[in-house]
Amino acid sequence: MKNDTPFSLTSYIERLISRRIYLPFAGLMLSLLVANVFISLIQVQERQRTQGALLIPQVQTYLDSAQQTLDTLKTTLPMLGETEQQILLETTYYASSGFNALYCTDAEGHILHFVAAASPEGEPLTHTIAVPPKTGAGILPRIFTSPLTHQPAVYLETSLPDGRLLIGELDLQTLGQHLATNTTYTSPGDIVFITDGQGKVFAPIASSLPAESLQASGNAAGSRLRLYSINGKWYLGTNAIIPDVDWRVSLRTPMANVLYPHALMLGAALFIFIISGVVASGSIKKDLSRRIITPIRLLSQQAGAVSQGWYYTMSTELTIPQTFQELQRLVHSFGEMAHAIQSRQQELEERTQQYRLLVETSPDGIFLLNRQGRILFCNPQAAQMYGLPEESALHNKNITDFTPPDQQKQLSQALRNLLSEGHVNNILLTLCRADGQRFPVEANAARWPGKEGGSEAFIVVVRDISQRQRNAAFAAFLNQLTTLALQENDLRNILQNVADLLSEYFNATTCYITLWDEQRALTIPTVASGDMRSLYPTLAARPGEGTLTHTVISKGHVLAIENIHESPHVSAHIAVTIPETSFLALPFISGNHKIGAALIGFEKQRTFSGQDIRTAEQVARQISLTLAKTHLLHEERRRRQEAEKLRQITSTLTSTLDLPSVLEQILNALADVLPYDRSTVFLQNNDLLEVVALRGNEKHESLKGLVVPREGDTLTTIIASTRKPLTLADASLDPNYMGWGGTADTRGWMGIPLIAHDEIIGYLTIDSLQPNAYGP
Repeated sequence: MKNDTPFSLTSYIERLISRRIYLPFAGLMLSLLVANVFISLIQVQERQRTQGALLIPQVQTYLDSAQQTLDTLKTTLPMLGETEQQILLETTYYASSGFNALYCTDAEGHILHFVAAASPEGEPLTHTIAVPPKTGAGILPRIFTSPLTHQPAVYLETSLPDGRLLIGELDLQTLGQHLATNTTYTSPGDIVFITDGQGKVFAPIASSLPAESLQASGNAAGSRLRLYSINGKWYLGTNAIIPDVDWRVSLRTPMANVLYPHALMLGAALFIFIISGVVASGSIKKDLSRRIITPIRLLSQQAGAVSQGWYYTMSTELTIPQTFQELQRLVHSFGEMAHAIQSRQQELEERTQQYRLLVETSPDGIFLLNRQGRILFCNPQAAQMYGLPEESALHNKNITDFTPPDQQKQLSQALRNLLSEGHVNNILLTLCRADGQRFPVEANAARWPGKEGGSEAFIVVVRDISQRQRNAAFAAFLNQLTTLALQENDLRNILQNVADLLSEYFNATTCYITLWDEQRALTIPTVASGDMRSLYPTLAARPGEGTLTHTVISKGHVLAIENIHESPHVSAHIAVTIPETSFLALPFISGNHKIGAALIGFEKQRTFSGQDIRTAEQVARQISLTLAKTHLLHEERRRRQEAEKLRQITSTLTSTLDLPSVLEQILNALADVLPYDRSTVFLQNNDLLEVVALRGNEKHESLKGLVVPREGDTLTTIIASTRKPLTLADASLDPNYMGWGGTADTRGWMGIPLIAHDEIIGYLTIDSLQPNAYGP
C-alpha cells in the first residue's frame, strides 16, 4: 500500500541525528553480550557435572559442624556473666528489621533470662523485657564468635517478643523434628543454603523453584540460619521470599554467580557507548538545527502564513546569520517577498476600509442584487430610505417587493436594459416605504461580474429625490409668487394669489392673509383661500384684541400650532369662527416694517416637522421681500398718480370758479387715487354741516343740501380737535358713527378736515363697504 504521508525534510534530519548514528554500534555491543551469555551457560553446565559429586560430603560435614555448635550452646550460654553479655550485646550485628532478643534457656528451651534485646530500628534496649513462656513457631539460631573463648558460639533469636523456644535435648534430630512439626511456612517459597560461619553461601541444597531457575545471591544477610527437613535429612540455611511453586531438589551451580561479572562488564560498556552517542548526536543536532532545521522551519511557517492569508503574522526580518549561504539567500528573498505582501495587504486593507466607509456613509442607498432581483447586500442608508430599522430587514427581499404596481412595468424594462447593456443610468421610479408611503428615486445600476464560475450580480445605487423635487417645486413656487407680484397692480389681488399658492403648496385646507396696522396695533383680515374667501375679509379684529397675527410678527418667526382651540395666541371668539384645527403662522416682516402674516390652516390636527418649519421660514422671507418691494412700487406709482390728479385738480380749479363743479371733479379724481364706495363733502356753516358734494351714493341728488348739527357728530369733533384725518376699521362697530344720509352700511371709513387760511371750513368723508379699507 502506497504511503501518502507528506515527506518532511526537517523531521527526517531530526530522526537521523537523534536515533540512527549510534544504533548500529549499540546492536553490535548487544550481540557480543548475547554471545558471552551462551558461552557462560555452557561453562556452567560443565561445572555442575564436576561439582555434584562433591556436594553431599560437604553437607554432611556442615551438619556435623552444626551439631557441634548446638553442643557448644548448651555449655556456653549459661556461663556468660554480665560483662560477657555486655560485650556480646555490643559486638552483635542486628540485621533483622524486626525485634531481636538474646536470652538463656534451660534444657527444655524455656527462657530463663534475657541477655540483651534490640528494637525494630536496631537500637539496643537497656531494660529487661519480660516474656511469658510460649512455644515459638520458627527458631533461628545465630552463630557468632565468642569474645571470651574466641570459639564459635550460638544464640537463639526470635522476631516475636513473646516467643518461647522448645529445643528438647538440643540434638540436631530432635530440633529438626520439632521445627518440621511446629513451624508454619508463611513465605511463598524457600531456599536452603549451606553457609560458612560468616553467612556466605557456597552451595544450595533445595529450593521451591524449578531446577533450571535456581539462583543464589552472594551473601546471606546477617548469617541467619534455619533448619529444614527434606527427605528425612536436616539442613541449615537461610530463607527468602520467592514465588510459590513445587519443591525441587537441585545440585546445580547458580547461574547468577557466573553471568553476573560478564553482564556487568558488557552492560557498563554498552551504557558508556550509548551516552557517548547521545552526547555526540546532541552536538550534531544542535549545529544542524541552527544551520538547516531552523531556517527551513521558519520558511515553512511563513509559507503557511501566506497560504492561509495571515500576512500580518509574517516577519519581515528573516535574516539568520549562522545558516548556509544558499539558505541565507532564500531566507532573505522570502523576507523581501513577505514585506512586499505585507505592504500590499496593508494597502488593500486601507482601501477596503475606505470603500466600506464610503458605502456606509453614502447618502444614497446601495444594493447588491442577483439576477432575480433579490437583495444580497445593502448599506444602512438603504434601510433608512425604506423606513426599516436595520439592513438585515432587507436581506433576501426582492426589489420588486417595494415597487408599486403602476411602476412594475417601468422597473421590468430597466432590469432588461441592465441585463442587455450592463448598465442603466438616471432611471426615475417611484418606490414604497415599509409604511406604504411612496417616494421618488433616481436609480443607476451596473453589472458586477462574479468570479470564474460564479454567478453575476448587479450594483444598484438609489437616490431619494423627494427633497430635490420639493426644492424644485419650492423654487417654482417662489418664482411664481414673484412673477404675480410684479405683474399685478392691486395689492389685494396680489395677496389673494399668494393665499391660493400657499394653500396649494402646503396642501392645506385654507390660507388666511392679514395686514398689520402698526399705528393702531390692529390686525386687518384681508384675503383667504378656499371656502373662507368671501367671508374672511368681512371680519374685523377688535382693537387691543390678541390675534395670531400680532403674536407671530412679535416673535418674528414661524409658529406651529397643532390645535388652535387650545392656543393662547388666538382669541376665543375668533377661534370658534375658524373651521381649521392646526396652523402654520408665517410672519411678513421686511426690515423693521411689520407687514402682516399668512395663516396656513389644516382641517385635521397634525404635527409639523422641522422641514415644514424651515420651508415656511423661507416662504415667509420671500413673500415679505416681495410685498415690501411691491409696496414701494405701488407707493411710487400712487404718488405719481396723486401728483397727476393734483395737477388735474389744480387745472380744474383754475379753469372754473363753480364750486359744485370743482368739488365733483375733485371727488372723481380722488377715486382714481384712493378707491372708495362713497364720498361726501361737508362745509361748515356756523354750528351746522351742509352736504355740498357727494359721489357714489345712489341717493346723492336728494342728499345735496342735507344739513346736520355739528355738535351731535362726535367724529367731526375729534377731527376738528386734532386737525388730522380719522379712520375707522369697521364703522358698523363704532358707536360714534352716525350713518347720515343712509350710509349705515359703511364699514371702512375716513374723515379728512378741509382747512383754509388755518381754519376748518368743512370735512371730506370716504366710505367703503369693506372693513379695514383705510389705514392711518
